[in-house]
Amino acid sequence: MTLAPPPLRSIKGSVQVCSRSSPLPHRTHMGHFLGVVRVLFLCLFVAGIAAQKSCQEPKVRREWRKLSPDERAEWIGAVNVLIS
Repeated sequence: MTLAPPPLRSIKGSVQVCSRSSPLPHRTHMGHFLGVVRVLFLCLFVAGIAAQKSCQEPKVRREWRKLSPDERAEWIGAVNVLIS
């Protein structure tokens, strides 16, 4: 037994609309669309915050061998303070 599609009905003369043209109700399509819009705005909001809070003066890590003897002594002194 096969089910026949619902009959088409005329609205305002020439436009015909099938009441079951979509497998999902209109409300579900709108909910999905609003969900996508919310995610898009959230991504743009987070990207805007990240762009505003970017580091203006980042610290540069230097290799131990490139430090001068005075800088090495200061670093060792700072580590000893943390240990004690």
